[in-house]
Amino acid sequence: MHPTRSVFYKYQSAATAIAVLSARRLRWSSPLSFNDPFDVTQTLRLDIDPAVLQPVLVDAFINVLKNPAPPAAATIQLKLIHTLFWRATRPSDRDSILDELRSTSGSPTAGGINAFDELQKTWNGLVPQFRILCLSESPTITPMWNHYADAYKGTVLEFQADVSVDSALQLAKPVIYQDTPPRIADVNEWARAIVETNGKRFHELFREMQYVKATSWAYEKEWRVVSYARPDSSGLTSDLGFHPKEVRGLYLGPNTLPADEAVLRSLLVGDLNHVTVYKGRLPTGKATAFLFNPSA
Repeated sequence: MHPTRSVFYKYQSAATAIAVLSARRLRWSSPLSFNDPFDVTQTLRLDIDPAVLQPVLVDAFINVLKNPAPPAAATIQLKLIHTLFWRATRPSDRDSILDELRSTSGSPTAGGINAFDELQKTWNGLVPQFRILCLSESPTITPMWNHYADAYKGTVLEFQADVSVDSALQLAKPVIYQDTPPRIADVNEWARAIVETNGKRFHELFREMQYVKATSWAYEKEWRVVSYARPDSSGLTSDLGFHPKEVRGLYLGPNTLPADEAVLRSLLVGDLNHVTVYKGRLPTGKATAFLFNPSA
């Protein structure tokens, strides 16, 4: 079970924070627009040999045919084959057909290899449609201020997963940092996904792919909320609305320009007047991160 948290932080430039607070919208992006070209969400990496998958695939197909009723999520094609198998053949013929199928499990077939190609095509079609909101669990990560918050001149917005407004942040999951590709599924799970379902099971098998990055990015302490582009969306990003109650704090960088600070503070009125402003200052002594104090 994934750990949960309710408070998250978004690093950004002052100009972006002004746009976010003015429009009440955050940018959700496809992994194809991420700054990490090696993010595992961008490429489907399968480490299953088609020769290993083939006999398991055949067994899964045979198990479907042996059952008098097809799986509820079976494809139209599989349901048709199942119907023909049970209605157009005699019991003795069914046994012969199943024996013939078993004899084909020794080496990969064109169909089995094509299944892998279809998986890659399915993934390639999904990635541009993903919409991922990237957040952090801390507002005091110095490299994040440098990379994403305009070299300390930007801001961090603090968001809370407010249950009363059905916040999408309740679905946030932590990124897993590792230097090996994730294990998406074992060979049996792949076989069931290929044989039994019409692509729906693929979405579940691909889910962990969306939350894995290399350990070199671990300092970001990233959490993600994953969704899909709306039918009328185009491009690789979508600006989606949030409720004002989800905004809890505004962290001003140590180098935030006075003019930007003035504009940001002017936006914290009405349904945003509850937002606490924190003014950052450079670390002193043995401190290794910026220090923030509430600022009226």
